[in-house]
Amino acid sequence: MLCPGAMLSLLVEPIYWSSIISGSLFHHSHITRALLGRVNLPADSLPIGYRLAKPVLTPTSQPEPRLPQKAPNYGANWIVDSPQMEIINASTGKQYSGEPSRLCKAEMFRLFAETWKQMNSGQDFPPVYGDVKRMAGEYQTTKIALYRSFKEAGYGCWMEKPMEQDGFLLPKQ
Repeated sequence: MLCPGAMLSLLVEPIYWSSIISGSLFHHSHITRALLGRVNLPADSLPIGYRLAKPVLTPTSQPEPRLPQKAPNYGANWIVDSPQMEIINASTGKQYSGEPSRLCKAEMFRLFAETWKQMNSGQDFPPVYGDVKRMAGEYQTTKIALYRSFKEAGYGCWMEKPMEQDGFLLPKQ
């Protein structure tokens, strides 16, 4: 029988964004540099099957003239073939109704657990998000390579979030 970490590596392939659509209040070269320009990973530093993705960055319209004002306090996301768009309060990361976003870590963790169970792995699913994340060996290897590339390029060290942030349990359904 495989250890849980090996199961994670065998069952889950990386997900890559093919495009990112940004609203009207942005500067194309700034967003390109922020999202794509700082990562320089040699292909041999990544596990087999991983690659450095460079999604297409597309505006929704022509950029508006820059005005010295605060950006809108909301964001929108939608999924192909989904009839509903989700509007998120940018201050809280939640929908305006107070419900968590479908893009939040807890929801992604719930969907991952559901997939795990459907695949009949024969193993109990670990209920703590951080434990599952640490079990994903190829993810951890890739994360270390990314951190190393930032440091070698002179961008400093990646700021880790507090451990408690990943210590939450699988949401109940």
